[in-house]
Amino acid sequence: MTETAPALPHPAMPGVGVIAIAWHDGRVALVLRANPPQAGHWGFPGGRVHWGEGLVDAATRELAEETGLKVRADASPAPEPVAVLEVAEGAADRPDHHFVLVAIRLAVTGSAGLRAADDARDAIWADPENLPQPLCRDVEALVTATRPARRLPGYRVSHSGFFSRLR
Repeated sequence: MTETAPALPHPAMPGVGVIAIAWHDGRVALVLRANPPQAGHWGFPGGRVHWGEGLVDAATRELAEETGLKVRADASPAPEPVAVLEVAEGAADRPDHHFVLVAIRLAVTGSAGLRAADDARDAIWADPENLPQPLCRDVEALVTATRPARRLPGYRVSHSGFFSRLR
């Protein structure tokens, strides 16, 4: 008789996931999470990275699955990682959920109509000045950090981040 080790209730290491930060016309895409961690809170679309999948590809897939939104690979600015976060819920010595998340900024293409799907209960374009509550951890800070520069009539933002007057 061969004995097998009992199944572990938790993986031996954190999961790797992505969150998709998508802006359109000064608003950011947020979803109401249906599942743990942070169920019932507003956050960015996101989820696990599949084996062999790149981070930008994972963020693009998660955005499409949870909101129906599509992104442009050749967008300006290009899709890029903007932050790395850790989410752990439960007891400190044995969390129920433990993920390392890479936040990816993406540009939306075509129609910006979004719909809740997959594990999102709702999906909205949120005004950064009036974010829905309750928010997942770090959402407000990421909205602030990734918010596109406000456009002033007759001005543009240079690559250095300074405003310059158009002639």
